Amino acid sequence: MANQYLELVALTGIWSVPDEMHDEFIEFTNVHAEFMSEKSKRSGELELLHFWWAKNPSLADSFDLDSVKTGGYQFVLTELYRTEAGLRHHWSEASMFAPIASEMMKRGLTVEFCNNGRVIHSLWD
Repeated sequence: MANQYLELVALTGIWSVPDEMHDEFIEFTNVHAEFMSEKSKRSGELELLHFWWAKNPSLADSFDLDSVKTGGYQFVLTELYRTEAGLRHHWSEASMFAPIASEMMKRGLTVEFCNNGRVIHSLWD
């Protein structure tokens, strides 16, 4: 059924990670995933429907799959919630990760969140 996820609430975080922080950041994603597994609601108003981390090398031209690797990685975090209340509940619980991310940012990590988005199209749900 198409558009099953219409109007659900999305969080996307794009993390740029220097080469020298790769292993440390992998551990960060592992701890975060474990936290999500323990804390996320599987039903009701606060339900988390989807969660994943993806990783790709940083490229000189992100439109060219064969582009030169520039060093470092992009990690993309995606979470999909039933409601904005679910996202807000998670955001407050996950505040414990902010000091860790802030410390890494002092050493070259960058992050941009696309927060509280609404799904406008979905296929093959």
